[in-house]
Amino acid sequence: MKPTMSKIPVLLLSLIMALSACAPSTQRASNTGKNQESGITNGEDELPPVVEQDLVSNTDNFQKLLEEQGKTAADYETPTQSITNGEDIMYVGYTKLKNIKSVYDRTKNELEVSGLAEIMNADKKTIRVSQTFKIKGKYKAKTGTINLRPVDEEKNENGVQVRAVVTCLKSDLDEKYDCARAIIDLFIKHQNNYYTEQLESTAFEKPKMVGGKETPKSQPTAPEVKIEITEPEIVNPVKVTPDQEPAKPVIDTKIKDAPAASAAVVVKVIDETKEEADGEAVAEVEEGDDGAIQGRYEGKAALVKLAKLFLTPKDIEELDSDDEDDDQVEDKKQAVTPEVKKDTQGRLKLTNQAIGSPDQGRLRNASFLKTHLDTYNLTNKIVIANSSTKNYYGTQEMMNVLEAVGDKAYSFQQNKIHISRISAKQGGRLPPSVSHQNGMDVDVGYPTVQGRVGFPIVASGGSMKKSDFSIAKTLELFKFIMTQTVSPVDRLFVDQSIINRLCKEAKDSGRFKGSERAAFVKLFENMQHVAGHGNHFHMRLRCTPNQPDCRHKIYRKMNNCAG
Repeated sequence: MKPTMSKIPVLLLSLIMALSACAPSTQRASNTGKNQESGITNGEDELPPVVEQDLVSNTDNFQKLLEEQGKTAADYETPTQSITNGEDIMYVGYTKLKNIKSVYDRTKNELEVSGLAEIMNADKKTIRVSQTFKIKGKYKAKTGTINLRPVDEEKNENGVQVRAVVTCLKSDLDEKYDCARAIIDLFIKHQNNYYTEQLESTAFEKPKMVGGKETPKSQPTAPEVKIEITEPEIVNPVKVTPDQEPAKPVIDTKIKDAPAASAAVVVKVIDETKEEADGEAVAEVEEGDDGAIQGRYEGKAALVKLAKLFLTPKDIEELDSDDEDDDQVEDKKQAVTPEVKKDTQGRLKLTNQAIGSPDQGRLRNASFLKTHLDTYNLTNKIVIANSSTKNYYGTQEMMNVLEAVGDKAYSFQQNKIHISRISAKQGGRLPPSVSHQNGMDVDVGYPTVQGRVGFPIVASGGSMKKSDFSIAKTLELFKFIMTQTVSPVDRLFVDQSIINRLCKEAKDSGRFKGSERAAFVKLFENMQHVAGHGNHFHMRLRCTPNQPDCRHKIYRKMNNCAG
């Protein structure tokens, strides 16, 4: 009779084998957890020393996304077709790129891009084809970019010339950039005309491994960084005298609603379905999808010095020799360097804070709304709904726009605006919203007749509710938001019932006639119904050259109020 194996050892052996199969390897562990989600790497093992990728332009990617969703370009707003750079105009979408490849050497911090560029006319027919180009450059921490220029001397300077400026997006725990994930703004010159296209290298779509070991595929978002810069807190703020105050826009304060109660009334945030509620809980509801498609990053196209970028190789050699000492210093640590400037009033002006798009983004060096309000004595105009939370971080442009909106609301018999949320300190997902990730979104309570209710329940279930909501003030405030010049607003998300009432008010009051017509056409073309905005409106700022890592969205066309 053959001996039988004890059941206990067999069970132990099976358990050990199962645990071994589940245990992650060191390499796999480096790609999991919070740091992966934030786009920050844990070491040099995530990618090989050299990463090679095939690239497509954002123009081609837009067409691909339309096909995947069964949509046509006619359903969406027209993507940017030109970018102004000083006195030059660069055309977007008039080139066709073929066989574009990038090779990034992580040990040398060098990037090379090669391929073929075709110039097209207005009918999208090719009028000129470049020879296969190969451009290369090295990361410079001083500018935070890589300038790509020809590897070989160009034979015909009057032909198609190609250059690029690369903005690196990925950083590690030591705040050093890794340019395997980057925005590549490609610039093409032909017969004194400039063309531009944008490429995005991701390095996480299972790249071709030229060196090192193959690593598991990961999907990071934009990076977090450790550096924090906020406006200074003033312990004993000095009262600003009238001659020190900035010029204010001329505001028409003729509002048809009843006058507000005394300014001495204590402002409370009230949920009209309950006796009393916390402001954050009132406005914080799950919001719907805006249906937009990811567009191009703001990038460097508007700011790059084209004349310098297209210098001859001989001129570049002379410039490079002058920069050798700088390169040696930069190679030691390529850290994130926040760009801090001052505006004409001497205020801090932070830039390069928004990373990625509102629903796939991050925030660096964030400005804090409470600090802004305390520093510039604005608490009499702007109310933070719930000071116990920290969801009031955004870009400096957001702070400045909210200040202007607060000034406008204050002209309505000293009304205040109530803010529910902007973004978390380092951005990223802020449940229950999908957006609010890069400091460019804010939730604001609708204006009221008496100015005492922060977030009135204006619409619910597809219909208007009885409330203290002011149609006239809201229409006036929305017009101001879309026409103010502090920083452009991209979109207003509002409940459809409210949009319909605003449309009727605009038509009945003749706002689509005369000098106001253009402003109100623009307003209703950029006002969109998204679920979850019955007790607050959602304001989204547009990316500007001050936010080069910010990504635009391409929205569906709106026809809310044909005036």
